This record gives sequence, structure tokens and C-alpha cells, in this order.
Amino acid sequence: MRRRVPCAPFQPFLLALATAACGPADGASDVPADSFDAAPQDAAGDAPAEAIAPGLLRVVFFDIDTGDSILVQAPGGRTLLVDLGLPQVYADGHEADTARYVTRRIEELTGRRAVDYFLASHFHSDHVGTFRSSGQPASGIGWAVDYGGLAVGTFLDRGRTPPGDSPTQADYLRWAENKSNRRVIDGSGTHWVDLGPEVVVEVLAAAGAGVAPAGSDENGFSLPVRVTFGDLELSLAGDLTGDCNTGLFDVETAVAPRMGAVEVYKVNHHGSQTSSNLTWLVTLHPLVAVFPAGASRFGYPHARVVEALDAFADRYSSGDGELVLESRDGRTFTIGGRTYTARSEATEATLEPPPIGTDEKSDALCRNGRDDDRDGYTDCSDWSCSRCPGLTACR
Repeated sequence: MRRRVPCAPFQPFLLALATAACGPADGASDVPADSFDAAPQDAAGDAPAEAIAPGLLRVVFFDIDTGDSILVQAPGGRTLLVDLGLPQVYADGHEADTARYVTRRIEELTGRRAVDYFLASHFHSDHVGTFRSSGQPASGIGWAVDYGGLAVGTFLDRGRTPPGDSPTQADYLRWAENKSNRRVIDGSGTHWVDLGPEVVVEVLAAAGAGVAPAGSDENGFSLPVRVTFGDLELSLAGDLTGDCNTGLFDVETAVAPRMGAVEVYKVNHHGSQTSSNLTWLVTLHPLVAVFPAGASRFGYPHARVVEALDAFADRYSSGDGELVLESRDGRTFTIGGRTYTARSEATEATLEPPPIGTDEKSDALCRNGRDDDRDGYTDCSDWSCSRCPGLTACR
């Protein structure tokens, strides 16, 4: 079993707030006192030392405790920001801190306060933040764009259908729908994001992959995305569900064969036991697992998911400090101070199943679902939604 690998030391980029965060404003045009003074920068000036080098792919997993924000920088300089939410646990009055940090880091990393694409995996606040139009302080992507000076070339989201269970869905759409540079992802394909010829960004499914019906849990409608650079493949799938409870649906099993084997797995739903089912993990068979989980009121990551991934992947957490993945050739890549070799398609076709799913340890993992349930869900005992040894199928 591989042991957890510590992250590289986190360099503090957050600036202390000089004033208390503003409360809800009477009008959306009121600018909070903690906004940036500078206007958006659409073009790079003098690029800082951290700006991307020619031929380099960089993927940055920002540290926002338990919440998602991931920047993909292609070798040609184009950028994709997947999610920008607020932490599930944060200090009162500091809702803008996450967006401030990510916005400043984007400028430091790219030489401009801008991204070519922003993709909302789904509409929970730890992925898109909150919006002043709903009477809350602005945070997440709303703060970054409206008050932080972040310019976005194209906004991408799944649109209004099917509706999920998140009140933030209406808030985000009210904010985004009047933007002329917004596109609604209504199907799979590689045409949604163009980062240049070297990097392929493919949306693998939309609308819950046809598995999660309208009105079910918001997480099941997360947009699963695969990023490919040479032999290096990454899975970015928001909070995609792999559960079979009432109100939750096993979308992972439907999407898994489309995703295929990957080198890097951004762990779905922060390591919740309602995601990362056995079918998903066996199919993806990652070398590296990145948990976007720090302080969490839901107890993420769940011990069962951690134990399963530790059987075959090295584990990192962006909640311990910003993680940076880099690759120059699509064959080797570095993350957390270690170097890995990406697998060829031929090698991936011959991968042996990881040591989960059939042995006694996996049987115990399936059986203890209710005993160590710390994340607020009532989970059925068969977390893989298939069959565990000696158990009947999930109901």
C-alpha cells in the first residue's frame, strides 16, 4: 500500500483583509471595499518569473480548503479555470479571500488577470461561490469577475436543465445568463474548450449522463472532463456521484468507460463516500489522486475512499497547500515534488485491476458503510453500487 506523499510547502499568497468584508449591498453595482482597484488585464505585460514556459503544461490545484478551483495552462498559453468556489469552512466575513487568492495567483502564473475559459462543473457554492444579487456577500467566481478584475473569455456551464437541488443554481444563472460570452454545454465533445493543438479537453457527458433524472441531487449533474496532453490524462469531474441511494444516482459507472484510465484523478466530491465507487476507481486506475479537501463540516475525505485509493495511487491534498502539476513532453510529469511517467495507451490496455473489489479488505469496506458515516449521508452498505462479496445488490 502506498503511503500518503506530503505536498510541497505552501507559499502564502493570501493578503490580509484591510477591512471587514462588506455585507449585502442594496444594489449589485455597489463595489465592496475589499475589491481590486485595478481594471482587468486582457493582455500580458511583463510576464513574472512564474509565467508559463514554452512547451509546458501546468495544472494548478488551488488551496481553498474543501472546495474546487483548478487552472489548466496549455503550452501555447491558453487557460481553462474549472470552478472557483468558497471553502465549506471559512472565517465569517472573509468570503472574498478565496477568490482574491485565486485571482492574484492566476495573474502571477500567467502574466495577466484573465483566463480564456471558465467552466462551472456544477452549481454548488463550493464550486461557484455566492452572488450579491441573492443578498449574500460576493464570493467565488462572482467576486473574481465583478470585483477582482478577472477577465473571462468564455463562460461554460450546463444551463438550466435539468434543474438540481442547489439554490446557488438560480443565483449563478441569474448572474451568468446576461453574459454574451457564455455557452451552455448540452452534450459531450471536444469542441467546447480549445486550448490549442497540444492539449485536448473533452466534456464526456452532460445532464447527468442520462442516468440522473431532473430534480435529483445537484452533484450527479457535474460535468466530467478529461484533459489529455500526450500520454498524460487527468480526470476533472466535480462532485460526480457513484452512489445508489434515494435521491443519489450512480453516474460514475455510466461515465467510467468514457473516462478510461488516467494518470491523475481529481477526486470526485472531495472524497465523499457517495463518490469514487469501485467501478470508477478500477476503470480510472490513477497513479495520483488529488483530494480537494481541507477543513470540512462533512468530514471529507471519507476513510473508505482514502483506503481504497491508497492501495494503488499516491495521494495528495490541495487542502494542505497549492499543488502544481507540470509536464513538458506529455510523458513525464511532476507534482508535489515527485516525478511520474505517464502510461501509453498500450500499457493502459493491459493494466491489472487494482487490489480492491474482491478481497477481504474490500468486503470490509463495503460492510462498514453506516458505521463510520461522517459526511451526513445515509449510505447503503454496498458503496460500489454493484455487488460486494456476500452481499445483495444495493437497494
